[in-house]
Amino acid sequence: MSTEENERKYWDGFPEAPISTTFKWVDAHGFEQMTTVRGWKWTDTIKTVEKVTSNILDLGGKPAGSRPAPPPKPDPAATIAAEEGNTQLAEQLQKEYAEVPAPPDGKTWNVTEIARVVVIPQPDDRVNVELYADGHKFPDLKVSKWKAEQVSGLLKYVTDVDVKQPHDLKLTCNAYWLEGNEYTKQDGSKGHYKNVSHIRPA
Repeated sequence: MSTEENERKYWDGFPEAPISTTFKWVDAHGFEQMTTVRGWKWTDTIKTVEKVTSNILDLGGKPAGSRPAPPPKPDPAATIAAEEGNTQLAEQLQKEYAEVPAPPDGKTWNVTEIARVVVIPQPDDRVNVELYADGHKFPDLKVSKWKAEQVSGLLKYVTDVDVKQPHDLKLTCNAYWLEGNEYTKQDGSKGHYKNVSHIRPA
């Protein structure tokens, strides 16, 4: 009898765990995977899921399947104006709240329209963000290992999500960025880093 048959015979004697959760994710090579975690107690199962998802993120995995992004929190001053019935002032305050500052040193913003935002928590309260234009398989822009509070500030004008949790969001917005330092690509050609500074509603 083979080892596999022995293992099957051993486990056949046990009833199936009553609690299970299944989730999809995409591995570092772009293949979609499905993982099921089973357990006997809900609290223990959730702890196991947290460990499994943490390991998946450490290996470069990402959430699969975009969902609509929750809306951003409005400007507090605009909220007060709206509550007082001054709609025109509320709209003006909200517009000013989300206005993009002028770029430094007389530069001009590069603007990329984004359709998908992937938030990937990292160790030590850091977060990566990948920004995809519509229909693109690979990210057009990246934010790497920013502090969680910085990422929250970057996204606050377009969505109110907990950036300490992974997200794959359908989110139409504009990313404002400047050309950064030069680097050498794998093929030997030169490129420049794209430094994302602001994200605003499209």
